[in-house]
Order: sequence, then structure tokens, then C-alpha cells
Amino acid sequence: MLVGVLMAVAALFLLYVNLVILPGFASAMAGGHGVPELRLLGFEAEWFRGFTDAMDDGAAEAYRSIHRSTALIAPLGMAVGWAAFVLLQSRGAALFRWVGLGVVALFTIVYLLGSSVLDRAVADPQDETLVGMASLLMNLRGALLLGMVALLVWAMLRSEQWAAARVPGGVGAGR
Repeated sequence: MLVGVLMAVAALFLLYVNLVILPGFASAMAGGHGVPELRLLGFEAEWFRGFTDAMDDGAAEAYRSIHRSTALIAPLGMAVGWAAFVLLQSRGAALFRWVGLGVVALFTIVYLLGSSVLDRAVADPQDETLVGMASLLMNLRGALLLGMVALLVWAMLRSEQWAAARVPGGVGAGR
């Protein structure tokens, strides 16, 4: 129960960062220009330069402060919640445990690294390699978030099979 609450709070905080704070920043400080974190298919150098051109020095500092505060806490909370979930659900299933912990660790690393690279790219938007790396990390961040959702589905399927195997006459009975 506690793990479920921790996961839910962490997920809601991540949604808050991505659906309230970042769009609010884009509206107030970036002239309505979208933010890189919310570009589903990544972004190109030209789009990114438009983002940085829409910000003044104060807005760029505010953007960096988001990455050093709420956008730092959110993925760490997700990591703690999801890691606890994986450990709780792994009941003797080493594959689930190691794949699950791997996805959680990669998500956290990619999320934090992506924020850092975005901050560097904001400071030097002419560096197309840096901008391309930031775009790639944002795409990986989204893919790994989907991987974490897949862990939930996998755990539900495992738990159904585990319960059915222990019910007389259930799937897998008699093994």
C-alpha cells in the first residue's frame, strides 16, 4: 500500500512538472514557444534556437532553476517509488527484478542527464551536436517512461499468473 502511494505521488509530481510548470514557463517566459521536454518526436536545431531566442537571460536562468529543483526531485521520486515497486513485485523472479531496476535506473540517469544537457544547449544553442544530444535524451526519456508503465503491466500479468497457479483448478494448477 505504501509503495503504491509513493508511486502515485511521484507520478503525479512528474505530471505536475511536465503539464503545469513547464507549459507555464513556456507561456510566461518563452513567449508561448514550446519547451523541449514536451516535444514528442524531438526537436531540430532551428526549433531549439527559436526557443532560446524567445528567452532573455532571466528566463534562461529560470529554466535552469526548474531543472535544479522540481525537475530534479520528480525523477528521483519516480526512481524511489518504482524501485520499491519492482523489489516488492519481484518475488523470486530475478528477470523481472533486474529488468525493472535497469529500466528505473536508466530512466533516472537519462532524465537527469537530459536536463543537464538541455541547460548546456540553452547556454550554447549554436552547438548542433549538443542540441541533437538533448533531443535524443528527451526521446529516450519518453521511451523509458513508457518502459516504466510496461513494468506495471508486466507486474499485473505476473501477479495474475502467480495467483491462478495457487488456486485449486486455476491456470497452472497441479504443477
